[in-house]
Amino acid sequence: MTHSPQMGRIISRGMANLFQLILERMGYCVYRYQEPPKPDPSKRYNTIATRYTHRAPFPWKTYSPWFDRTFLSVYDGVRGVTLIPEDRCYYIYHLAEYCAHLGGTMAECGVYRGGSAYFIALALERSQSTDRHLHLFDTFSGMPAKYISKNDPHKPNEFSRTSLAEVRAILADYSFVEFHPGTIPETFSSIEESTRFSFVHLDVDLYRSNKSCCEYFYGRMITGGVLLFDEYGFEGYEFTERLAIDEFFKDKPEHPFVLPTG
Repeated sequence: MTHSPQMGRIISRGMANLFQLILERMGYCVYRYQEPPKPDPSKRYNTIATRYTHRAPFPWKTYSPWFDRTFLSVYDGVRGVTLIPEDRCYYIYHLAEYCAHLGGTMAECGVYRGGSAYFIALALERSQSTDRHLHLFDTFSGMPAKYISKNDPHKPNEFSRTSLAEVRAILADYSFVEFHPGTIPETFSSIEESTRFSFVHLDVDLYRSNKSCCEYFYGRMITGGVLLFDEYGFEGYEFTERLAIDEFFKDKPEHPFVLPTG
C-alpha cells in the first residue's frame, strides 16, 4: 500500500495537531520555534526594527531598549569591565534612576571591576538629588574562601581579576562614591547606624553573603526603595542565592519577583 505525497502531508499535519492537543490538555502551551535572524554588524542597532529581539521560546519579538544607541554608547564605555550584559545593566541604571528621587543612600555589594557601579553612579549624577552617596562593598580580590558553602557554584578567589585601584580609577569622576574593601558582613560596620537606603544592587552570588546582605539592608530600606538581586533567577543558583533570599523573605510581607533578565 502506498500513499501520495499529499496524503503524507495530511497524515503528518493530523499527527501534529493531535500531539499539540494532548500537550495543551496537559497544561503546556505550544509554539512553533522561529530561528532568530543573524545580526548584521553593519546595521548594529541603527533602526527601531533592530531593537526588537526574540526571547525564547516565544516566537514574537519585544522591544529591547538596552540596544538603543544612546544606552549602548554608555555601555560600550564599560563593556570591558563588567560581566553583566546590556539588558541587566539597563535595569540597574533605570531602577537606580527611579530611586534617586526618593532620597536616601545607594549601595552595591559585589562590585568586581566597577561596570555596574558606574551605571548607579551615573544615575545619581544625572538626578536632581542633592544628597548623593554610593557605598561599594567588595573584597576587590575575588571570592572569599571562608564564606563559600558546599552548594555555591563558585570557588575561592574567582573574580580576582580586579583591584581597588582599578575600580577607583573607573569611578574617579564621582566624588560621592565610598569604597569598603573587605568581606561582608564585616565591612557593614563602617556605615553609620542611621543610614537608610533607596537602592541596593546585590551581586554577591554566595548563599551566606546573600543572607547577610538581606539581614543588613532589609530593615534599612526607605519606603519605595529597591533591593535588586543579580542571578536570583539563574539556573545553578537555586540552592544558593535564590534559597538564601527565599528563606529570608518567607515571613516578610514582601516577596521577590523575577525579572526576565534573571
